[in-house]
Amino acid sequence: MAYVFEDKAACCGCGLCKAACPHQAITMTPDEEGFCYPVIDAQRCTNCGACRRICAYGQGPKEKPLAYYAARHQDADELARSSSGGVFSAIASFVLEQGGVVFGAVFNENWFVIHTHAETWEELRPMHGSKYIPSNIEAVYPQVETLLRQGRTVLFTGTPCQVAAVRKWMDMRRVPQEKLYLMDIVCHAVASPAIWKEYLQALCKRYGQKPMMLSFRSKKLGWSKHLVSVQLADGRDVTAEWAKQLDFFKLWNSQCINRPACYRCPYANEKRAGDFTGGDFVGIEKLAYQAPVEEGVSVFTVNTEKAQKLLPRLPLTLMPVTQQQCLQQGMEYAAAAPKGRDAFWALYCEKGFDAVVQKYGKLTLEKKLIYHVIVPVCKKLGIYQLAAKIYLKK
Repeated sequence: MAYVFEDKAACCGCGLCKAACPHQAITMTPDEEGFCYPVIDAQRCTNCGACRRICAYGQGPKEKPLAYYAARHQDADELARSSSGGVFSAIASFVLEQGGVVFGAVFNENWFVIHTHAETWEELRPMHGSKYIPSNIEAVYPQVETLLRQGRTVLFTGTPCQVAAVRKWMDMRRVPQEKLYLMDIVCHAVASPAIWKEYLQALCKRYGQKPMMLSFRSKKLGWSKHLVSVQLADGRDVTAEWAKQLDFFKLWNSQCINRPACYRCPYANEKRAGDFTGGDFVGIEKLAYQAPVEEGVSVFTVNTEKAQKLLPRLPLTLMPVTQQQCLQQGMEYAAAAPKGRDAFWALYCEKGFDAVVQKYGKLTLEKKLIYHVIVPVCKKLGIYQLAAKIYLKK
């Protein structure tokens, strides 16, 4: 097979090259890890070079934030249904009130992640909450273009590489962008769809039924608990602390199931791809924050003048913070590739999901010390970010 780029670490899977190909010569094909890469059909390809010219990945972000905030939605219901402080909901509600369209990630009926659009509050609801699995956005580019040319207001939210790809499409096609708002999330990496599929199958086998509801960041016991909540068809509620008890998240914790490009992500720094950036406010405990932290708090950066003009119209309570106070993985550095990643995937390909869970789903003594001793102590001392950085780079 011929790839647009032979180096897998040079591709984030955004599908921009496929969408731009004038000869329909590219397909997004999953590899053994479940990540999709652009494969060229030699019979259709004319070597025009459009796919490589339009690639946005590796060009880096553009905007250094104009302002940094700790933020939370002013509506209690919107705050409760959000993963952290509800900044996405605040921007999305403004766009819908303007008769606009919101693009974001949702789970489909099989609990895989897709990008879709919302024009009503009901359609917006599934976009709330964290999704750690990559989504396919190749169909989104022409949809956003059409709406903008019609004069509609559009919000696109996604990972920084997806946001950069949307911006590149609009730039290349000279689409008016005055009514386009881009929000990138603080992304720690995207996880293997193949491993996620295996975990879902194991979950269905264990309980004899598919999940009816799934939340990666449940706030049932508080925002800081990192709980996953699964509601089954018979009404049972399976809630667990993801890093300690659930196989998929144990493997996520190992850093072995990240997309290869995520280990050298050009967007994991202070300069941002979107007009806004939102995510968990890691380390909020050390600040004099006046609202209950366990309800959720977002780190929120305003990166462009367009975003700054919109800020007063958003239903958010904002506390200004410094850049240093809110830096974290995804805003300062990318996750480091673990030394055992190749061995992990060799074992998975040979012996399957259960084998890698058995070997890599357990915390080493070193990580147990960091996770159970150093991190809690550092949180109390106000240096949580340092502990998190040490932990994630192990």
